[in-house]
Amino acid sequence: MLDHIIRSCALLRKLCVFNCTGLRNIVIPRSSALEMLDLTETFPKGEAIILENSSLKEFSYTPKGDHNSDDPWPIISTPGVFRNLRTFYVSNVGVTDEVLAELLSEFTLLEDLVFWGCHMLNIMKISSTRIKYICLNDCCNLLDIVIDAPSLKKFEFNGELDPSLSISVTNNQGSCIISVHTLPYYLDTNGFVKLKNCLTGLNGRNFLKISLLHESLEVRCDGIVFNEAELGNANFGPPCNIGEVQLRRFPWRLSESSLSAFINGLFWICHPDIISLRINLAVLNSTVEAFISELENMAKCWRHPLVEGTNSSSLLNPRKLYVRLRLFW
Repeated sequence: MLDHIIRSCALLRKLCVFNCTGLRNIVIPRSSALEMLDLTETFPKGEAIILENSSLKEFSYTPKGDHNSDDPWPIISTPGVFRNLRTFYVSNVGVTDEVLAELLSEFTLLEDLVFWGCHMLNIMKISSTRIKYICLNDCCNLLDIVIDAPSLKKFEFNGELDPSLSISVTNNQGSCIISVHTLPYYLDTNGFVKLKNCLTGLNGRNFLKISLLHESLEVRCDGIVFNEAELGNANFGPPCNIGEVQLRRFPWRLSESSLSAFINGLFWICHPDIISLRINLAVLNSTVEAFISELENMAKCWRHPLVEGTNSSSLLNPRKLYVRLRLFW
């Protein structure tokens, strides 16, 4: 039935197949003019998606909830199928480093790339002048991420800042948003180094978004550690100038030591013009007051003074720090 629809509807441009059972292979023939294909919660294990047409601009695939992400890559495509693709989104599928390398060789026009829960990926090296958005969500076995993308607008990482993980992002045009979602105890000295490496390759007015996820609203969070002595003799250069640091989903039950370590590490990696906090008035408690107090103390040091100065040195010239509180009922 689905095969008949695809082959007989010559004007079909968008197709979304959601939570359909009983399907076997899905074939998109060469004669199809399909531009958008979204397959969500559809395939049982062991089936295949056969792509033959080269008109696709958007492709999204999420298997059924009981699918094993270690199963073989289910997409069979002829050469050149992805040459016009703009958006590629896959979740919980067996993308290996070899499969990714083959895909990237065809993604000449790709702008948005999303991998969610793809546990077989170990290495991701992307060099593209067109890509604008990259999201890596819960790809827990990634060890090496190298992104060289002059047009990149946003890089989003959600997961563990593992000690063996290496992240390098380069963007030499315009501004870029680096967005990191992680649990507090993954943000140690090594984690701050990884954030610094993400920011070092950026030019222009950039933004850093940090979401510290919390396992429980009732339990006080601990585990954030930053110790400059652990850096050894490595030369990481001065803190990066950042237009704005946005703190989202921030766990306001941080312990005093974790709060101090977070602010110390944050100012070690960057000099923000604005720190933006999204605060729910229901949790506007002493932790918020302690956070503001820590900021005031930190901003008085040589790294980020609050008062205006006259020194022309870009590193020593005092700059103003603005704290913007966004309150929500």
